[in-house]
Amino acid sequence: MTGNEKDLIDMKEAGMIDQATFDAIWKELHAAKNAGETTEAITEVITSNKSQTAITEVIPSAHTGMKIFAGAYSAKGIREQNEDSYFLGTIAGGAKDTDESTFTAEGDGPFFFAAADGMGGHDAGDIASTFVVTKLKQSASYQTAQVDDAIIEVTLKRIHSELLAEARSRGTPKMGSTISGIVLQKGNSGFFNAGDSRVYRLRHNYLQQISDDDSLSRFVPGAAKNVITNAIGAGQENMKVASRFSSGFAVTDDVFLMCSDGVHSAVSDNDLALILGLNDSPQDIARIIVERAIKNNSDDNCTAVVVKFSEV
Repeated sequence: MTGNEKDLIDMKEAGMIDQATFDAIWKELHAAKNAGETTEAITEVITSNKSQTAITEVIPSAHTGMKIFAGAYSAKGIREQNEDSYFLGTIAGGAKDTDESTFTAEGDGPFFFAAADGMGGHDAGDIASTFVVTKLKQSASYQTAQVDDAIIEVTLKRIHSELLAEARSRGTPKMGSTISGIVLQKGNSGFFNAGDSRVYRLRHNYLQQISDDDSLSRFVPGAAKNVITNAIGAGQENMKVASRFSSGFAVTDDVFLMCSDGVHSAVSDNDLALILGLNDSPQDIARIIVERAIKNNSDDNCTAVVVKFSEV
């Protein structure tokens, strides 16, 4: 993946160019590369199209909806119990020794997908993650309008307050959970995150980590990676929601991965990109990722949610 190719992908995600323009420039870039043209000549392709885009109205490509294929796989690994859970379209799962699900859908959405990693160990981490994905399922089932940053923030902060109350009633104040997920909908999809579970996107064989880890190591070099600075519940009165919705967030042939830290701490980005690029079902890909994490001696529960997206 060259810098020019990455710039082009970023332009599409930011809504600066539509799909037809992206495809045309991408083809021109590779034609220039194959012809042995210089970096300057290739860069000029993007520059000239940026100028054209600035004076030309971008008309979204016409489509009637979305087609989604998704799968999830969760395993306890070396831990005594599985404190991970997941949400897959209409299915709340996980928190078992092993659990797996599949989901397919067509339409305008919104469709929700997420991975959650319970915190607190004997303070009911498995209950916390199950609580979060169950509440998310309830909210998603009533959501018919377009989701945006404000709606997802209100939704997750409400779940946060409800989990704090549940924890107090159980006498387990540190009970909490991470949550990382995506919302796919016609025209304006996006991600959401609180904690160190992650959202990745594979586009044109380029793997990008979409979410940022809410962990101490992100701000303090050398700090323990498992010190979480933000989560749902966990005795924290204030919870911050990271999210971003845009017209270019999801395009045809994108593959999304949501996973707990038991996966991303044990499987390299290169391996994730290779596995996500397989011509297998999302269910099989999720299972392969989790099995690779366990084989690589992951010391935590391992959960992967894989979503293949296309416009129709």
